[in-house]
Amino acid sequence: MRRGHDLPRGGLPAGAPGERRRRGIDMRMEVDLSKFRAALVAVKNQTKKPEAEIVNRAMRDVAFRSASFTPKVSASTVNSALGGKSGRVLAGLAAMACNKKFGMKKWTRVQHKEMMGKILKRRKSGLGALRAGWIPAIQALGGSYRGAKLGSGSASLGTAKKATINNLVGTIKNAVFTRNHRGEKKGAGSIHVSINALQKAVQFVSKDREAYLDRKRGIAAVLKANSDK
Repeated sequence: MRRGHDLPRGGLPAGAPGERRRRGIDMRMEVDLSKFRAALVAVKNQTKKPEAEIVNRAMRDVAFRSASFTPKVSASTVNSALGGKSGRVLAGLAAMACNKKFGMKKWTRVQHKEMMGKILKRRKSGLGALRAGWIPAIQALGGSYRGAKLGSGSASLGTAKKATINNLVGTIKNAVFTRNHRGEKKGAGSIHVSINALQKAVQFVSKDREAYLDRKRGIAAVLKANSDK
């Protein structure tokens, strides 16, 4: 993965499902794909749906759920991440930023308060961008996202590569990057909130496919039982 993170590739090669995908994972991320791969293969074996369609729908759903599981931008969300009501984390980050900008302890309370406001604003903007960063992939795979609005920032650089009948490997990419209080660039693939959302999305889609197969098997069992009477 370059900037941001690609969903682990979603192909269903006949020999060893998932092996090519595994090499497409950003090694900084710890996302268990075993159940995800097994669920897609099971859908392939149980239905007559084209393999490429199975992969592309799964990728679209993971992108959509990743956006949904990314916390919504709110003052409480940001404040909680920065130390809650005490604001200790926020105050500390602002102090470090002031030391860098004005010199070690050569800043005023007013400057410190202004810096805290700037950090809060950046954090709110960053959470919104991480959420929006999945929108290009969702749209590229034929989906839509309510209230989708993209500007010219890194969120608009996300993308998706569809799996095809000749190449059962697909990719979704969240290309968002942000900077921390030290000015270091961080891609979506190294931001805890985004990684956690992707993990939840993969688990959700895996369980959804398993539930779909259970329903399908149940219907088949009822039909078979009735046909034997």
